[in-house]
Amino acid sequence: MIRPKINIASGLLAASFMHLVHPNALFCLAGLCEDNPDICELVTGCYSDREGIDDDACNREWWAFKPIGPHACPPEGCPLYVWVEGSGRTPYATAFPGQDSMLAMLKRGFIAVTVYYANSVTGYRAGCEGNQAMWGFIQKTQSIFDADVPDSVVSQLCDGPNAMANCDLGIATHGYSQGAHIASLAGNYNPRVSASLLLSNGNHNSATGALPCLNNENLVLPRERRRAIIGEEDDYFGGQ
Repeated sequence: MIRPKINIASGLLAASFMHLVHPNALFCLAGLCEDNPDICELVTGCYSDREGIDDDACNREWWAFKPIGPHACPPEGCPLYVWVEGSGRTPYATAFPGQDSMLAMLKRGFIAVTVYYANSVTGYRAGCEGNQAMWGFIQKTQSIFDADVPDSVVSQLCDGPNAMANCDLGIATHGYSQGAHIASLAGNYNPRVSASLLLSNGNHNSATGALPCLNNENLVLPRERRRAIIGEEDDYFGGQ
C-alpha cells in the first residue's frame, strides 16, 4: 500500500476555517465550481446512515469536487480528501465553511468530498456508542468511511463502479467539532486513511463528559499523522 506523506495542514488553515437534495445544497456547492469552471466539476451521490431506517435506503447525500483542467488527476489518479462538518452546520448553509478548504485541496491534487450526516446538537449527546434513539460517533464514522461497507461514502468514491479517487494514494480527513471526532475515528475503519486535521476536537466535552472512543490509545491512525487544533477558550474542549 502506498502511504505518501500528505501535508493536509499546509495552506489549509489559510484557506479557511440535509435531508436529500435540500434546495440550497446544489446552489451553494455548485456555485463554487461555477466560479471555478476551468478546474472544478461537482459530482453528487447518496448513502445510507441506517439510523432507524431500512438498511437499503439512500437517505443522505455526499458532494464531491472533481479536479479538471490544469488540476485534473494524473494517470495514477488522485488521493481523497474528506471534510466533515460540525454539529448543526450544513453543507447547504450560505457560508459553508468547508468550501474553501475543499477547493484548496482540489488545487493540491485531491478529490474533495463532504457529506450530510446526522449532526444535530441533540444527537451529539449520544456520544461514542449511541443509544436506542440515536447513533453515536462510531456508527456515523462507519457509514461514511468503513471499507467493509460497500455503500459507505468512501467505498463508493474509492472502489465502487463510479469510483473517482485512487485511495491507495491516501485519504486525508478534516473535521470541525463533531466532524473532527468522526475524522479522527476514520482510520479505525479504513486502513487507507493517512492523515487527519482536527479542529476543536477532544476526548472530554464540558457538556457531555468523557468521550473514551477518542482517547489516543483507541485511535488506529498513528498520532504523528493526526494534528488537533483547539482554542484555549473553546467552551467545550478548551484547555485539553
